[in-house]
Parts: sequence; C-alpha cells; structure tokens
Amino acid sequence: MKTIKIDIPEKLAIEVENYVKKGWFGSEEEVMRMALQDFIRTPLPYARQKRFSHLIYVSCAYGKY
Repeated sequence: MKTIKIDIPEKLAIEVENYVKKGWFGSEEEVMRMALQDFIRTPLPYARQKRFSHLIYVSCAYGKY
C-alpha cells in the first residue's frame, strides 16, 4: 500500500475520530480509505451534483439561503 499524508480541518478530524470511537470503523485510516473509495467509485457528474445539493442543504439549514 502507498501512504499519503493529508491535513484536514479539525472539525473533520473530530468526526473521523467519532466514527472510530463509536465502533463503525477500526481506525481513522479505514475511515479515510472508505471515503476515498466511495468518492472514486462515484461518477464525477453525479458526485458534483450530489455535492452541490449537499451544499444547498447545509446552507439552508444554517440560514445562508
């Protein structure tokens, strides 16, 4: 396996840690591998549409729209 080092925002790191603490994943590395695999397997136009839809939802939920 190849090792890739990334920096992520603290809030995202906490969410990753919580998945491990709750037992959903065995390690933080496993969370990141699964997220990257899902991203790569999703056709790009759909991923962009899904991301845009999510951003609108989050913006509406937090009163930005």
